[in-house]
This record gives sequence, C-alpha cells and structure tokens, in this order.
Amino acid sequence: MGAKIAAPDRVVVNLLGDAAFGMTGMDVETAARERIGLLTVLMNNSAMGGYEKVIPEDTEKSVYFTPQF
Repeated sequence: MGAKIAAPDRVVVNLLGDAAFGMTGMDVETAARERIGLLTVLMNNSAMGGYEKVIPEDTEKSVYFTPQF
C-alpha cells in the first residue's frame, strides 16, 4: 500500500500465496476499502512458507506438514 500511495501513477502488484493472504487479508481489505488501487494476484500454491525447500533432504517427512486450509 505504501508503494502505491507514494507513487499513485505507477502500477503496484500485490502477489500473494494462499497462506500469505490468510495472514494479510485485512491489509488487502483496507486497500480495497480505501480504493488505493493495488493489483492483487492470489495464488493457491498449497504451501505454508515452502517448508519442503528449507528442511534438509535426509529429514523424515513426518516432522513437518503443510496445513490444509
């Protein structure tokens, strides 16, 4: 929102995964209510922070899970 307010003549893209939207949905609502004009792209990537990418490959997969929203 700050980028769009600072440069209202430029296109600002808000790219969110499903978990990020769950944590920042109220900010998207504020931008819509205040008619700030963000272009929001919401993706269902079914991952919470990409755990598979940060856990070592030799770790048992049972020690983590991806929440199902």
